[in-house]
Amino acid sequence: MQLSAIAQACLIGVLALSGQAANAVDDSAMEQARQHIAEQAKALEPTLLETRRDIHAHPELGNTEQRTAQLVATQLRALGLEVKTGVARTGVVAVLKGALPGPTVALRADMDALPVKEVADLPFASKAKGRYLDKEVDVMHACGHDAHTAILLSTAKVLSDMRERLPGTVVFYFQPAEEGPSDFIPDGKNIWGAKMMVQEGVMKSPKPDAVFGLHVWAGIPAGRIAYRPGPTLASSDDLRIRILGKQ
Repeated sequence: MQLSAIAQACLIGVLALSGQAANAVDDSAMEQARQHIAEQAKALEPTLLETRRDIHAHPELGNTEQRTAQLVATQLRALGLEVKTGVARTGVVAVLKGALPGPTVALRADMDALPVKEVADLPFASKAKGRYLDKEVDVMHACGHDAHTAILLSTAKVLSDMRERLPGTVVFYFQPAEEGPSDFIPDGKNIWGAKMMVQEGVMKSPKPDAVFGLHVWAGIPAGRIAYRPGPTLASSDDLRIRILGKQ
């Protein structure tokens, strides 16, 4: 899994958008930035993998991502970013202000896991339990959110190290409950993490000019990026109806 390649693509996309909008980065500077990002992403890959495996071994269901949120906030604060916790219950938002003028770009990763039992025999395999539909269930990162979180943390690290030549502002959204909320929360505010984050105003201050999200995808070869503008990877549900008639 070439996670550094994904992180590198995120970083270059942010820098390209900021540079074009602010007219602050010429072709030579952009190429230098590409090389720097590639080197830093490669150097960070062991740490990225270690973080991903740690999160994978300790998965948490939607709206219960306490340990994951603490790990995320600790790493972001170590970078000197403005960090807000407790967003939409367990979400984390961080702001990086570049030294050069430019737009505001937001990057988003989800943090929650699924009520799935892990069967893989790995040193970092999940043995976690959780409550789902009022039952104790096995919990696993079966949809890649552990990778998403680790990738965005690494992206924040590389961008923070180059803030003196970074145009604009970058906001990092670490979203809870992407897979849906756990229904045992007593106060009834069991809504999806993205909706709750928006309701709490994370996209108002600072207001992003563009938002990017990523998702690992087993059907795409490692090191290759597939993308499209606008909405993508929307959830869908099936409904089956049986009608019994009378003659």
